[in-house]
Amino acid sequence: MRASPLEISQFDVSHCSQLIALVRYVDHGIMKENFLFCAEMKTTTKTKVLQLAKDFFAKQELDIQSIVSMYTDGALAMREINMGFLH
Repeated sequence: MRASPLEISQFDVSHCSQLIALVRYVDHGIMKENFLFCAEMKTTTKTKVLQLAKDFFAKQELDIQSIVSMYTDGALAMREINMGFLH
């Protein structure tokens, strides 16, 4: 998994903001999908979302640069072209 591209998803459920990360990767030629982490977020600014992801990746010794795509529920902090997490 460490050498494979990763995907991250973020969804807002019932006014409780959560960052949910699922990972899809190729392991010995087989596509796999696993739950990576879920964290409640009191604020959902670009800075908070990015810091939470960076902290998790650092703690797990994963390279955040291996993220090649992301899916979101359209939250502003995730999609703004010049200010969002995807920038």
